[in-house]
Amino acid sequence: MRILITGASGTIGAKLVPALEPEHELILLSRPAHADPRCRQVDVCEIDQVIAATGGADAIIHLAIATGHEGNYESHNFNSERFDANVKGTYNVIEAARVHG
Repeated sequence: MRILITGASGTIGAKLVPALEPEHELILLSRPAHADPRCRQVDVCEIDQVIAATGGADAIIHLAIATGHEGNYESHNFNSERFDANVKGTYNVIEAARVHG
């Protein structure tokens, strides 16, 4: 099965990828600042990038999330950048799945 994973180099993705690799073909997506060298650098807030990256996937595991803890564990404030990454990003992944059927 060809599985696309958003947030592939994040905390959960980094543990999930090795578990799935032996039996599946993986398409790995991540933000540029955190990208595993095998990851395609895609901004989930950019619908065109997400649609282009998801073509050919049999399944999508959406783990991309902006927690606000990236490099600063003191910051717990919710802002528009995190809202966009979490809500708009999730919408874009769902829309890309719909486009590709």
